[in-house]
Amino acid sequence: MNRYLSGLNKRDIDSVGFDPWVMLAVILSLLLFFTGIADHDVWTPDEPRETQMALEMVENGNWLIPMLAGEPFVEKPPLYYWSSAAGMMLFGGVWSPATIARALSSLFALLTVCALYLFVHYHLGSRIAVTASLMLITMGGFVEMSHWIRIDALLTFLITASVLFFMDAHIRESSGHLFLGYIFLGLAFLTKGLVAIAVVSVPLAVLVLMTRGCGRKLYALHILGGMLMLGIIFLWAVSFKNKAGELLFNEWFWDNQIGRFLGTTRHLGHIHGPTYYLGIIWSVLFPWCFLLFLWVVRPFRLFKANRKEEITIIATFLAWAVGVLILLSIAGTKRSVYLFPLLPAFAALFAWNVQSWPRWLNRFLIVVFGLIAVIGLSLALFEPVLGESHLESLRFQPKPLALLFSFLSFLFLIKCRKDTIIRGVGVTAALYLTAIVSLVPVFDKIKNYPPVVRQFYQKIPQDRLPSICGWNLDQTTRALFPYTVDWTIPIVNDEERIRSILRGEDPEYSAVIVQTEKSLKTKSPLPETSILAEESFLTRRGLKLIAGTHQQM
Repeated sequence: MNRYLSGLNKRDIDSVGFDPWVMLAVILSLLLFFTGIADHDVWTPDEPRETQMALEMVENGNWLIPMLAGEPFVEKPPLYYWSSAAGMMLFGGVWSPATIARALSSLFALLTVCALYLFVHYHLGSRIAVTASLMLITMGGFVEMSHWIRIDALLTFLITASVLFFMDAHIRESSGHLFLGYIFLGLAFLTKGLVAIAVVSVPLAVLVLMTRGCGRKLYALHILGGMLMLGIIFLWAVSFKNKAGELLFNEWFWDNQIGRFLGTTRHLGHIHGPTYYLGIIWSVLFPWCFLLFLWVVRPFRLFKANRKEEITIIATFLAWAVGVLILLSIAGTKRSVYLFPLLPAFAALFAWNVQSWPRWLNRFLIVVFGLIAVIGLSLALFEPVLGESHLESLRFQPKPLALLFSFLSFLFLIKCRKDTIIRGVGVTAALYLTAIVSLVPVFDKIKNYPPVVRQFYQKIPQDRLPSICGWNLDQTTRALFPYTVDWTIPIVNDEERIRSILRGEDPEYSAVIVQTEKSLKTKSPLPETSILAEESFLTRRGLKLIAGTHQQM
């Protein structure tokens, strides 16, 4: 008996006939893009900052220098904020800023799937294209990316488009697609900076090596394409430097571009060791992370392509996935979101590699998908009960829509027996939809800070607002006040002046907003203070308005 199951036969590689389970899996997967993006306000930690920066761009008309709470915020170039601000200008009268920004993430994620499908369909066949697309849509990291207000969805789309155009240009010797690859790479730079070029350079280097017989003309066109990319970059960079000045330009380039990669800017956070991604890649690729076992038990399968074109494509995808993963592991700054631009490559490799697999892995995946279906049913039946800062218990609270998705999950598990991958897509998509219906209201109580900020603000007399400043407030808090109550808190960073304010000796301010007791830790003791107003979130965070003991509200 053959130890391997044929996931894709020869006929399937060229065409996909009508299969109701495939169609239902596609419908559930596409439904993910439009579910859970309009039913809640901004969530901490990133969404308040990203949304407020786009709003300020609309309000102040400064499209060159991103601003946060009235101050320059130059961690990244402004392309994402341009797109978000444009969306708010077009649809601000219909949707909330949070919904518009979140819808953009879903749109860019959908465009990424479309780009991957079109490329794989043309070069590897429709069956692999469908499988890769559905795997990508149902990866845990991709679902998070498509539902969160961050720059990563736009960055992933631009990097994906750039790499795919480069591959197509070399395989078909198309100068037009080569130039498009450089245009998208220039736009990716305007989204994230140098890291975009670093990410694309790894698969591009392997691609050039694999297609070195393409002819001198194509390689000469790389020079022209590179000049086109640099033109896009310098058009913004020079304008930015002229308007922002040398100090801000150095902060953007040396601190946030070079310093983050080298890990020298520890004050910016997210510094981890070289093995950091080995611990989190499983959740980002879930549930398809288990297919990594195929690379362990059959490593040479990745190199057993039938055609030179296929070998080139697989080698480039492998460099994109594994090569860039190694590069990111070397970098000093690390976050799980940095892996999102690699997901299309992993999806394509998984889809190509499951044309046959060991029977034991097939049985193992069925068990995994069964557990996923059980988890989905539990989410549909029970609701978490939150205490002041933790989960207290679970209560039986069935949700009809969540139960419907859970039913579909078990339907896929029991009835869809021909194709384990489609079974997994259906079960996983149904789980995510169940989780969105069941858990978004719970997470909204924890991560939705605007109601607490509004309550805190209402405790402060309006005539006291001009005499209040902030100290040691993080990016999220600085963004929440103008976003929620249209009040920009002036920040004082001088510790000696804070003491002067608390002693009642400052001519401008008489009270200070801080986040937690940790914010009060200083090199030397502060004057005795009284709390004039206070609110707490369902986390360890809180807001306090403090003043000297002589002050009263």
